[in-house]
Amino acid sequence: MTTIDFKSHAKVGVYVDASNISRNGGQRMQYDILREFACRDYAEPLRLNVYLSYDEERAETNMVYRDKARAYQSALRELGYKVIEKRVKWFQDEAGNRYGKANADLDMAVDVLLQSENLDRVLLATGDGDFVQVV
Repeated sequence: MTTIDFKSHAKVGVYVDASNISRNGGQRMQYDILREFACRDYAEPLRLNVYLSYDEERAETNMVYRDKARAYQSALRELGYKVIEKRVKWFQDEAGNRYGKANADLDMAVDVLLQSENLDRVLLATGDGDFVQVV
């Protein structure tokens, strides 16, 4: 006689705005623990997306930055995450100050909305209030 396992087999999506999280105190986020938490009760991870900014201009001149960024991305991939890289775009304000932007908000929101109908559980990790309407 076979037994049936009635434990949860929920389909899970995890979406992490890593650049926003790290700017707001999450530099040491433990992605393995996040995955464990998301997949508790035998849930199946269908999406594990991490959205990262990457400054190509800085990477060209700073090998330490480039190597650390690539190692970080590689470690995330080894944990099963898909890395979505947002390139930093540089701008100049009216006062001549240079600033960079690499917002993943729209990409992340669209991914969540497009994929959510196939998911039972969605975890958003961001420090950005723009996602209130997505939820």
